[in-house]
Amino acid sequence: MTRPAQTVWLLGFTQIIGYGTLYYSFAILASDISASFGWTPAGFFGVFSLSLLAGAMVAPAAGRALDQFGAARMMTIGSVICAAAVAVAAVAPSGILFTMALIVMQMASAFVFYDAAFPAVVQVSHDDGPRRIVHLTLIAGFASTV
Repeated sequence: MTRPAQTVWLLGFTQIIGYGTLYYSFAILASDISASFGWTPAGFFGVFSLSLLAGAMVAPAAGRALDQFGAARMMTIGSVICAAAVAVAAVAPSGILFTMALIVMQMASAFVFYDAAFPAVVQVSHDDGPRRIVHLTLIAGFASTV
């Protein structure tokens, strides 16, 4: 078992990778994705917004699962699903398959982003949770910079 400080650093690293891959990258890739499927940029961002809405709809169930089964276990499952969805999106031959992969990706992100990382920190550090959450937020905040 890792110590709380190690957990914060490891989760911080995973949050930087996760947000960079599953969220921030689409601002950079929007024009290329739009062009590859014959969409307008607005059309792409409409699809992306739809996927974010799907993720928001899953969030309450994700929260219950994090409490019931443990954040570490659910984050692992969510990471595997996100990786598979990213792989499908990367090779999607059609806009429909890409959209489906993007929706799955954002739904699974409820199990890997801050929503899951904060309970994971608290489950490991208990009384020191609020301070550790601040540390995690400071580390993961670099995702938008990277």
